[in-house]
Amino acid sequence: MPAGPGRSLGETITLREVESRQVKEGGTEGTSMILTIEKKQLPPDISVLEMCGRIVLGNTSRDVELKLGEVLADQARKIIFDLSGVTILDSTGIGILVVC
Repeated sequence: MPAGPGRSLGETITLREVESRQVKEGGTEGTSMILTIEKKQLPPDISVLEMCGRIVLGNTSRDVELKLGEVLADQARKIIFDLSGVTILDSTGIGILVVC
């Protein structure tokens, strides 16, 4: 997956693609993804979880918790949640982020 504007290349991890479909609008095609999380490191010891897609009721909310657990298992203590790529965030998603 190419990096978007203002983003550097990093490790991209697609956590869940519950519904993936081709969308045709005006002759262009795209893919609808539920959630992707890209893990980045900022010197000296800051972990960034860049989220793109939807954080909604279902497995995607749980995946945020699981990915955070992986980062914490690596002894990370300074973590930034970059939500600039999140397109939909429902009350379940907000609850998960508050718990994290």
